[in-house]
Amino acid sequence: MSVDRLMIVDDEPGYATLVTSIGLALGYEVIATDDPAVFRDEILRWKPTVVVLDLVMPQADGIELMRYLSEYHCPASILIVSASDDKVLETCRQLGIAHGLVMAGVLRKPFRTATLRALLERLRVTPALLTVDQLAEAIRKDELVLHYQPRCDLGSGGITGCEALVRWKMADSPLIGPDRFIGLAEESGLIEPLTEWVVSHALEQTALWRRQGLELGIAVNLSALSLGALDFPDRLAWQCARYGVPPTMVTLEITETAMGPSVTHMMDVLTRFRIRQFSISLDDFGTGYSSLVQLQRMPFNELKIDKSFVIGIEDHADNDIIVRTIVGMAQNLSLRTVAEGVESAEAMERLGRYGCHSAQGFFISRPLPAGELPSFLIRRQAMLCPPEARAAE
Repeated sequence: MSVDRLMIVDDEPGYATLVTSIGLALGYEVIATDDPAVFRDEILRWKPTVVVLDLVMPQADGIELMRYLSEYHCPASILIVSASDDKVLETCRQLGIAHGLVMAGVLRKPFRTATLRALLERLRVTPALLTVDQLAEAIRKDELVLHYQPRCDLGSGGITGCEALVRWKMADSPLIGPDRFIGLAEESGLIEPLTEWVVSHALEQTALWRRQGLELGIAVNLSALSLGALDFPDRLAWQCARYGVPPTMVTLEITETAMGPSVTHMMDVLTRFRIRQFSISLDDFGTGYSSLVQLQRMPFNELKIDKSFVIGIEDHADNDIIVRTIVGMAQNLSLRTVAEGVESAEAMERLGRYGCHSAQGFFISRPLPAGELPSFLIRRQAMLCPPEARAAE
């Protein structure tokens, strides 16, 4: 059984004491320090599962400590808690991701106790470090499951499709999210069988919905490593034919930060997907380092605006400007735009006003098990139907 261990790295005694009390109440083992030497020793000896990290400390700042965590491939979830401004916090989060760390989020001081408690409670159920053998067995024994997050058309308000998101249903544990095992799959060579599993089950479910009269497009995420095989477009087209799902209903989301391998190879594979009528979406747009180069070279027909820009669009002028700029550029390039991370009615209204085509996020719906989607669609349609039309029925 895994032990939840919380390490607090903060030089403000009041905050360290508060986080310690919350952690102990939630069942964590807890240690707190502001000494870099103690931090380095305990990371290796004690192996925390969660690290709450302040950025500004007298002996070593949080960036240096994240660098150290990266060098030792620390698997702990990292939560940055700091009084630094929002832009600095977001940059630190992105830096942690670039270092290969599991970034659980950022929280600006002063924070609400309930917010921190909810974050730590969510992280407490994280399973022990996963192994390659466990993942291989999970794929082989069908211990994975797909949830589907609806995508809303911002013009009509209707649900036009959904994104397939893989979860791991390990025995006696809560569902494990993909951030815990996708990196493991890529490093171990299991990304190809994992991708095959996701694609096959997503298409099978889409076919079932079609037989029920639900014409929903399906989006699946592909690692750049999945695109290594030149025959992948042929195999995916065969899968579509097998299940009776037209390729025009399928969107392949390629993460922008994963677009580094051979440009010629990627152009070859992605262009063959487009020839076969698949849509290709540049996912997490705006978080990588070569966005415009990718747009120029690769045959994308959709941009997916990263949630880090969409969340808080109502409150942060920088986010608003970035989103408007991305949507405007996409319009000039004849590309569709999808915004992820929509959490409010105002965000939806702004995105629609700016000309964004589609949106997904918790304001619309959380990711749903396949069996819950039809009833969600009925409720959604009832919301959109005018009262007089409902009365006539």
